[in-house]
This record gives sequence, C-alpha cells and structure tokens, in this order.
Amino acid sequence: MNKKISINIPNPCTENWDQMTQVDQGKHCASCNKVVIDFSGMTDTAIVQILLAQKGKKICGNFYTTQIARPILYVQQRSFPKWPAMAAMLVAGLFQLSAGNLNAQRTQDQKLYSSNLAIEKNPQQKEKIKTEPASDSLVIYTIRIFDEKTKEKLAGISVSIDSMGVFVSDGKGEVKLSLELNKVPKLIRVQFSSWNYEVKDLSFSKSRLAKTKSMEIYLKESERMMMKGDVSIEETH
Repeated sequence: MNKKISINIPNPCTENWDQMTQVDQGKHCASCNKVVIDFSGMTDTAIVQILLAQKGKKICGNFYTTQIARPILYVQQRSFPKWPAMAAMLVAGLFQLSAGNLNAQRTQDQKLYSSNLAIEKNPQQKEKIKTEPASDSLVIYTIRIFDEKTKEKLAGISVSIDSMGVFVSDGKGEVKLSLELNKVPKLIRVQFSSWNYEVKDLSFSKSRLAKTKSMEIYLKESERMMMKGDVSIEETH
C-alpha cells in the first residue's frame, strides 16, 4: 500500500547539536534529558519506518532542512500470515497449481493435436502459423543518477516508484528494473531522495518506458543546515 507522508518539526529546538553527548542512536540532550535521534544520514524509507514504529510517542530528531516539510512517497510493506496458516496456504496452492498445470497441459496437448491434424490435411497451412509475442514481455529499464554539478555517479539514492516499491542506486549510480509491461500502470510516478540532495519528483508514461529503456537523472546537492526538535508525522494527499 502506498502512502504520502510528511515529516514536520512544529517547534524547532535551539540547543547546540555539537555540544551534545554522542550515543548510539544520535546524541543525548542534557537540557531535556532525552536522546535526539540523528536522521540526517538516513533514507526517507528508513526514517518513516522508525517514526511509524514509534507512532504516538514523542521523538526528538536531528534532520537536514530538506528532509522535512515535504511529501514522501512511502510503500508500506505487506504483512504475511503466520507460518502454520502460511504452510496450509502453500500446500493448498501446490495442489491447485498441480491440478491447474495438468489441466493446462491437457488443453495444450489437445490444441497441438488439432493443429497438427489440420496441417496434415493442409500442409500449406504450416507456413501461415506465426508465434505471437507474449503479452507479459519483460523489459529491463535502467535509471542512472548523477550529481548535477560534478556529473559523478550517485550511489545510495532512494528511488520510490509508485505501485512498484522503493529501490536504492548501486555503486554505479544505477537502478535496474525488470518490468512486465502488461503490469505497469499507464502513468509512473518516481521520487528521488537522499539526505544530502534535493528531492526530485518525476512522472512519465508507460509508452516512454517501453521506447527508451533508460533515463538519466541529475540531482542538486541540498543545503547543510540542520533542524532539531520534537518530530510529528502525518499522511498527506
């Protein structure tokens, strides 16, 4: 399930981050005697997962200004049934799959027999038979991400694709997607984000994806100003 979420700090804190004591999750603030979680080096997905897990609790965090007060596309992970129920479903599925495969094979054999019989009666018909391309043809789509100024390849960039999931660029600054065209929506929305780069939102059509097979994205480095304080999270539309 996809959600758009906004992270906000309604009342920013003025305490000096550099003077706080270092701890595992971030730093300890002596003024309010609590841990300030350092979110500044995390991806959007990691931040949202932490905040949703702690929903209802007061959390103090340290962010770059570009990480907050903006819509974040978050793909919520599906929950799966516990093992006994899952095992029962798997066994039932295997029986259905076996029966389905057997019936499909019988149907295919019957079609093949009918086709061969027709060809024997009319040999010229063999030349007219053509193989249709699969409707679920697989397309390998590559997204390459660069620094706008230096043109260097960017690794670790979060790429959130609506209805598909969240991906991260590799050491070559690339995200490779294996897509079945018949399962891709007509309009694809993509968000590129990182703690030290400005967020970029794009939309492109399914037809463009099928034609180009790749795209290059250039991201602008963000401001380094940090913001601290109690964090709130809310769904947007």
